[in-house]
Amino acid sequence: MTTKSSCFLFCFVLALGLAAPAVAWDLNDTSEPGSVIVFHKFISGFLSDQPATQFEISATCPKDWTCTGGQTVHLRAHWVCPPDDSGSVCREQDFNLDVTVNGTVVFDAAGNGASSPPCSRGYLIAWVIDDTSTGNPIKFDSLIGDAVIRASEFGARAYNALPIKAAEGLGTTDPTAADTGGALAFDGSHYKMVTGKIFGTVRYESTLPPIRTDLTLLTLDVHSNLPNELTSVSLNFFNEGEKLESTGTNFTCWTEQSLTSIDQNLNTSFGTKGLVESTSATQPSKGDVTLVGIVETEEDFTKTLPADASGFVTINLLDLNNLPANCFRRNICIPVPFDGCITIFDFVQCTVNTHVDVNFTGVRDYSYSLYDDSVGVPTTFEPTPAPPR
Repeated sequence: MTTKSSCFLFCFVLALGLAAPAVAWDLNDTSEPGSVIVFHKFISGFLSDQPATQFEISATCPKDWTCTGGQTVHLRAHWVCPPDDSGSVCREQDFNLDVTVNGTVVFDAAGNGASSPPCSRGYLIAWVIDDTSTGNPIKFDSLIGDAVIRASEFGARAYNALPIKAAEGLGTTDPTAADTGGALAFDGSHYKMVTGKIFGTVRYESTLPPIRTDLTLLTLDVHSNLPNELTSVSLNFFNEGEKLESTGTNFTCWTEQSLTSIDQNLNTSFGTKGLVESTSATQPSKGDVTLVGIVETEEDFTKTLPADASGFVTINLLDLNNLPANCFRRNICIPVPFDGCITIFDFVQCTVNTHVDVNFTGVRDYSYSLYDDSVGVPTTFEPTPAPPR
């Protein structure tokens, strides 16, 4: 082998070795605290006397950084709504939050601790800022959180929020949007990139017993309070035996859809449980866009609650002069002319509550996050001022 060819081979291998870490360097790690946090879904208002959705955001101390006791972390948050049926404008509403390092802020989508959302359902995104008066996004990889959703009277489900780290090339507290006009650029140089493909297991739907599975999908490629493009998603569903049902769906900014509304064949005739994966998520002018989401399943059930009393009671060592409550001494006698009656039988009678079996109908529900393919897609989330009234 000549020196020239040896150098070419060495340089080629070296280039590959340097290129691979660069990709991983830019990709977000969803298992680590971030400077941005995304909650995939909220339901506004109350369910009975409890908020339908409650959030918790905790702040950790970023690695390679020294935090002070009681240090405040300022957050800017935005409710993001899907458009009305007739439009493409994704409304948003912003508000501020504060949390301390090693502390937790708790708020909900019913107006407690935060403004109320301008829509009934959508998603929530929050990021660290330098100060509430200026609102400049900064790097402070500290945020983790979760949401609890109460969708029925008898159950609740939860999911972990998606944290997104700031770029590795920035130092903690460095500005992250000084050259983007305040937009959040998930491009590897401002914030780490988010992926554009999802995988997950799903429970296929049934009429009897009633089983419903929803996919909640969203993109971070959003122009808040402005018209947005339609996101087209191609989806492959597989059953236990690898049988394929190829389909797809469309949405603007955010969507929640049952499996059978995506494709009527995604029921228990197709399979009990299987795999879903997206092959692409695109917008007309951008091409590939981010796609993240969660799976939620509700299973209706009926359970028979047996009676807890038969109508008979046994009283041991009965004291006839000190009877229990609701118990009375009774007797049976035979009428006798001139003498009234002759008692032939003494007994105690008690009044007890009797019950019948009851059929109780309830809902079991659960949720979990979808997986990704570790291929980052450059993304820009553009928050804007509130639209004119």
